[in-house]
Amino acid sequence: MTDQEMRETVAGLVISTAELRKAQEETRKAQEETRRTLQDLIEDREREREDERKAREEERKAREEERKAQERELNVWRKAQERELNVWREAREKERKAREQELNVWREAQEKILAKMAADHEKTERVVRRVSKQLGQLGNRMGGLVEGMALASMTRILNGEFGMPTVSPSATRHVGGETMEIDVLALGSVEENEAMIIEVKGHLASADIEQILTIIEKFPKFFPELASRKIYGALVGVNIPDNVRVEVLNNGLYLAGINDNVFEMQTPRDFKPKVFNINGRNGRKRK
Repeated sequence: MTDQEMRETVAGLVISTAELRKAQEETRKAQEETRRTLQDLIEDREREREDERKAREEERKAREEERKAQERELNVWRKAQERELNVWREAREKERKAREQELNVWREAQEKILAKMAADHEKTERVVRRVSKQLGQLGNRMGGLVEGMALASMTRILNGEFGMPTVSPSATRHVGGETMEIDVLALGSVEENEAMIIEVKGHLASADIEQILTIIEKFPKFFPELASRKIYGALVGVNIPDNVRVEVLNNGLYLAGINDNVFEMQTPRDFKPKVFNINGRNGRKRK
């Protein structure tokens, strides 16, 4: 190698060394810049994290305050409910005591009533016995009404107008432990094959209509020998209300009255009575 070449080589090496140093310096500066940038990024991230932590802490505190506020409101509500419940319980207790007091008053009143009823028991029994005796006397008077007051005129009309020669007051029959009593039982001839059941009342009422219809229904059971006859019903009264008069006639029953000890028919001329056949079933109208 010549001197010239040596000098050029050395010069190249010097230049290369300078460039290398320059490059190294630039690299160092770049690295330093990068380090500072990273440090700034790290610091920014730390600040962000700290801000997030503070925000979460503030949020936690806010939630805690909200929870405490809700708990305070709940406690206030519970206390209000407890006060209302206590007021309701007190009112119920007062109501219970008032009802108990009313019940005690009612019981005392009932006990007084029962005591009075017990004290008046003997008096009540005497009244019942007296009323029963009066009712018995009334029944006797009804029988006497027929037998003593109007039987003669009744017999004359039944014989003459109805062709029933047999008139039996107080007809009684006992069957199987049961008893049927008929105030007057009138029988026609065998050819006519008729019978009339007559009930006599002081004051005629709707219940008497039901009674005679029941007697007619059960008549064949107590008088089987007359069950094949055509059966008629008649009600006789001393006092006959207008509405009962109409009801008697509508049921197809003869109607008669007793005035001044005289028996008289009170059915219209065009009246057609109902014929009751066997077993008490309603039948045809009598011609």
